[in-house]
Amino acid sequence: MAILISLFWRFLKIGAFSFGGGYTALSLIEREIVNNAQWISTKEFLDVLALSQITPGPVGINAATFVGFKIMGIPGSIAATLGVILVSFVLVIIVAHYFLKFKDSKIVKSILMGLKPSIIGIIVTVVVKLGIKTINSFHEIFIILFVLFIVMKVKLHPILAIFMSAVIGLIIF
Repeated sequence: MAILISLFWRFLKIGAFSFGGGYTALSLIEREIVNNAQWISTKEFLDVLALSQITPGPVGINAATFVGFKIMGIPGSIAATLGVILVSFVLVIIVAHYFLKFKDSKIVKSILMGLKPSIIGIIVTVVVKLGIKTINSFHEIFIILFVLFIVMKVKLHPILAIFMSAVIGLIIF
């Protein structure tokens, strides 16, 4: 029971400070679950990350669900998922009520302008940290550069790029 409560509280904290969405949550999940609690290894976290990205739904919520399941089964997945969504759920209800009234406020605009670059910084941090941990060969670098090129320059749909990467992985690995 103590682990379930700890799971809930850790993911509540993650959900409370994951401004910008699920990808910003990943850095917090890694710190809380891998580094601090040491419930899963870095390799297991990378597996959770991969599963979270290939399953439908928000990546942060998916990651919380998978981590919770890995640690405590179905009760763990429920505790972690409820923890990570609770603050956002409450905030959305409050913001929805007041946003239309204050959306043109200089204070609200200033806060949002300050949050945007910090969110980009957090996402870049996650990309760099995960890249350092996962890129182990020239083949992986090739796939990264290939996907960047075909999505950004050729404008190929990201889903097609993912399928193409899977085919390339089948061929070269």
